[in-house]
Amino acid sequence: MQPMKMSISSKTAVGGLTAALACAVMFCINLIPTVQYTLPAIAGGIIYCSSFVLGKRWAFYSYIVCGVISFFICSEKASFISYVLIFGYYPLLSPEIGKIRSLPFRLILKLMYINAVAAAYYYIALLVFNIKVNMTIFGAELSVVFLILVNIAFFVYDRFILIFTRRYRLFIEKMIHSVFKR
Repeated sequence: MQPMKMSISSKTAVGGLTAALACAVMFCINLIPTVQYTLPAIAGGIIYCSSFVLGKRWAFYSYIVCGVISFFICSEKASFISYVLIFGYYPLLSPEIGKIRSLPFRLILKLMYINAVAAAYYYIALLVFNIKVNMTIFGAELSVVFLILVNIAFFVYDRFILIFTRRYRLFIEKMIHSVFKR
């Protein structure tokens, strides 16, 4: 289904609500620090759901708003960085990558994306926020192992987005469209 036909004021209101809900989820990182990577993924899922109702452009606006507000409300800057670089943006980018017909090219593009994001995450955490990332255990350098684990986790997350999209289209989309048609 295509995004719903709504007036600009309705799209602004729904986009603001989804951004506020995603920001509330991001704020919960301050309350429950053990879920510092789970909650940014949930916030990204909220923004992703808004792309079905509002369209990609308006969902991107919600992502930007949530990212800016999260910078100020999240005390855990590593969670903010992971939301901005991975969990908030990738669900909006994933359908565009999915349009590429060549599976090997799609996989290479995804690998390039996550490895570039992992490098950017490391340097932003280190240089901008002065977060020390320790990748040694018992004197052994684990940066390669860490990068492999990040790639595996990313492909699990990518698969989750695909499954979620199918389930959303089958079960939830019709209910949401019926609410907004009133």
